[in-house]
Amino acid sequence: MDYTQGDAVIIIDADLQDPPRVILDLIARWKEGYEVVYAVRTERQGESAFKLLTAKLFYRLQAGGARSRPDQLPAAQDDQ
Repeated sequence: MDYTQGDAVIIIDADLQDPPRVILDLIARWKEGYEVVYAVRTERQGESAFKLLTAKLFYRLQAGGARSRPDQLPAAQDDQ
C-alpha cells in the first residue's frame, strides 16, 4: 500500500481463485460512494471446516475496518 497511486486500490489473489470479472462490480460500488468495497465468496465447495472457519473470521475482521457496517450486495456467480 505504501507505493500505490490513484484514488483506489484493488487487491486480488494472484492465483485467480476469485474471478477477476467482479472487479467491475467493485469499482461500480466504489463510484457510488462506498469507502470500502470487497467481495465475499458465497460458495466454498470442497473446503475443509478449518478453511471455512478462517474465511468467516477473515471477513468478520475485514468488515471491522470499515467506518460503517457494509451493505451486503448480491453476489457475483463464483467460478466453479
